[in-house]
Amino acid sequence: MAGIRLIVQMQIAEESTETFIDAWTDHLAEVLDESGCLQYEMFRSVTNPQRIAMVEHWADREAFETHWSRELAREGGPGAGAAAAMVVESDGALYHTEVYDHAPTEFTGTEWVALEG
Repeated sequence: MAGIRLIVQMQIAEESTETFIDAWTDHLAEVLDESGCLQYEMFRSVTNPQRIAMVEHWADREAFETHWSRELAREGGPGAGAAAAMVVESDGALYHTEVYDHAPTEFTGTEWVALEG
């Protein structure tokens, strides 16, 4: 599936992890209903229960940018505003975000090679 994918990692204050997850429940459902949203899920690390990863998959960059504009305009900021104070710094930052764009590839048996088009 093509599109834009995001992986956002956060470290939550130990005493607030369950509250943080509960605060996102309604927001996760709201975003899943947005046009162009193919996936919007929260995952919890099995080795570090305070580490949360948000995985997003958008049909295209335009769908993500529309979503992000909406998030920035939300009272309290992006995501579940009340939960933002529960995020703590990890490795010098509050959020670690990666944006991935699907590129067609083929495994030749020894390496991955980008395909044209």
